[in-house]
Amino acid sequence: MQSTRICLLASAVFAAATLIGASESLADPCSASSSSLVSRTAGGTCSDGLVLNQTLTLQYRVTNVSIVDDPGGSNDGVGVNAKMVAGKLLTATLAQATGGVGGTALPGTLQFVPVCSAGSTGGALSAGDACNAAGPAAANCGTGVCGCVSNLAGVTCTQSANPNKVTFTIGSDIPFAPAQLRDLATIRVKVTGVVPSPAACGEFFTRLDSTSDTLVTNDALCDTPVTAGAQASANLQAPVCKVDADCGGAQCNQCTNVGTNNQCATKNVGGSCGPDNNLTDCVTPACVNNAGTGVCTQGQSIVVQGTACASDSNVCTDDQCNAGGGCVHLNNTQACNDGSQCTTNDACSNGSCVGGPAPNCNDGKVCTTDTCNPAVTGGCVHSANTASCDDGLFCTTGDVCADATCSGTRIDCGDRQDCTVDSCNEAAKQCVHTPNDGLCDDGDPCTSDNCSAQGCSHDQLPGGSDVFHRGPGYWSTHSGYEKKNSHNIGQMVIDAVGPLEVCGQTITTTSRHDSPYVEGLGLSSALEGLCVKDNGVQQRQLYRHLLTTALNCGMSGVDCDAITLKHAGVKFSDCNDLCAGNAPANVPSIGACVRSLSCFNNGGEMSGKQCVQNTNSCQQPVCNPAIGEECPPQTPASSPRACNEATMNDCTIDSCN
Repeated sequence: MQSTRICLLASAVFAAATLIGASESLADPCSASSSSLVSRTAGGTCSDGLVLNQTLTLQYRVTNVSIVDDPGGSNDGVGVNAKMVAGKLLTATLAQATGGVGGTALPGTLQFVPVCSAGSTGGALSAGDACNAAGPAAANCGTGVCGCVSNLAGVTCTQSANPNKVTFTIGSDIPFAPAQLRDLATIRVKVTGVVPSPAACGEFFTRLDSTSDTLVTNDALCDTPVTAGAQASANLQAPVCKVDADCGGAQCNQCTNVGTNNQCATKNVGGSCGPDNNLTDCVTPACVNNAGTGVCTQGQSIVVQGTACASDSNVCTDDQCNAGGGCVHLNNTQACNDGSQCTTNDACSNGSCVGGPAPNCNDGKVCTTDTCNPAVTGGCVHSANTASCDDGLFCTTGDVCADATCSGTRIDCGDRQDCTVDSCNEAAKQCVHTPNDGLCDDGDPCTSDNCSAQGCSHDQLPGGSDVFHRGPGYWSTHSGYEKKNSHNIGQMVIDAVGPLEVCGQTITTTSRHDSPYVEGLGLSSALEGLCVKDNGVQQRQLYRHLLTTALNCGMSGVDCDAITLKHAGVKFSDCNDLCAGNAPANVPSIGACVRSLSCFNNGGEMSGKQCVQNTNSCQQPVCNPAIGEECPPQTPASSPRACNEATMNDCTIDSCN
């Protein structure tokens, strides 16, 4: 049967090329871009929802949409040849809660099923048969490879160490003609878990992402190769039920909203159900709501008072059901009560009272001492015995017996240092505190971050320059208030030198003190320009580096035009006017401004068209007393979450809603 393929999402990624140390070319600048698609053969709607153990296929396709990107040129917009580069990787995330990058993973929802690839012959298995790519069974595919259902030549499909991910390896270059769509690979998956509420009808998403840029232009029209990645997602639905039987016993449960938002619900609560397993008592089974699930439970509905019930085997009792559903013995059994709780089954036998043996007080619990006390109702006494709970382990302490159950607590090995990993070594019988320098990273490339017994230290690296250099990454993570004892360096500069006028916008702030950090600030916040997905929009790239340059110049207390002309070969004001759409004649192109300002911000100097790194670019300290800037101590990054908010929202220099 032919499968249904549904295109759900196309994703394009733009990458700009920087020509360094090359001679002048007569070819055109190009933009590398790909459009990626994920298709599935089932599960796209609620009525077609997936069920446990169902198998389906996921197909991954890529289209080359690279073009000549030369505004005003004769070839502008013309499609160009490209190729996927051997050695590159793409990763399929089988299941996550949302469609975007970095959504919450849903492991255990789908499982990759390696199969013998198309064209497999001469082995114990045929094309499409399930195999084990990690073991000896792979050889059973004969001429085929265990992994993909189908694939382009050179592409292999393997299970990642993460069971929720599948890796596609590009084994050899894959050529793409202009606008050509190619089926990269198709894999088989199995449904191993459904998605419960609150997801509408069990909706989840599957994704394709490149781990790095995989597509590169190689057309003669392009003055230099440029690269792009690939992204796509598709929705799937695996509801908790499709028929009543999926929700448990059909007598007490039902599958509601079928076809729109399938959910399990109870039914017939309080009504009779199932067979009565005890015909001698005074109650019958009925449906009970047990935490949202209908359960047919014995002993729920009371029978008519006076109905005969189980005898207590005593000849002097009359056994019948009472109004509460209990079986009572109406004969005068109280006359046989000897008053002791440590004898049982006091009975009337041939007119004589008979007392039985002491009750069995053993409750089966490992940490109780069981005795019988004649004065206690019921007779049995269960005393906690904490000594029986000692497990002899060093890493647990305070072993106690509570509610007849042994429990203990883990030794607290915390040394209260943020940069050590604390654990308990049972074999050595001691706490272990392992330093981790990575936990001390303050995001400043000009400091050496170290962890010691006293905590984190941040030592300034040697170097010097006539101007402060930091890249966009530094300013984007040091412009907020998120961490205790951190400093908002970006706001300190803005407050010291006044509002920044960049690309026609007035920058007065960075982040709010509390989440949501950038909501309502719009383009007055520097983070909306520093933390942005450029998606191939050159104005966004230029805006980001102009903001970075303005902050570097502000910290340095220098004339930005003079210092950028000296180190970058361009004037800040020319590139700023170009970004705002007010460029005078004979100014550099956007690409030239981006390359030159990026080189300057990251501590380099432009030599012709080549960026030469200045090893003495780390300026110390991070302050400028000449403009009233105090020198804060080296502190951790202060705005990673605010930067993430700015990255994910829809506010950019070219469109801020």
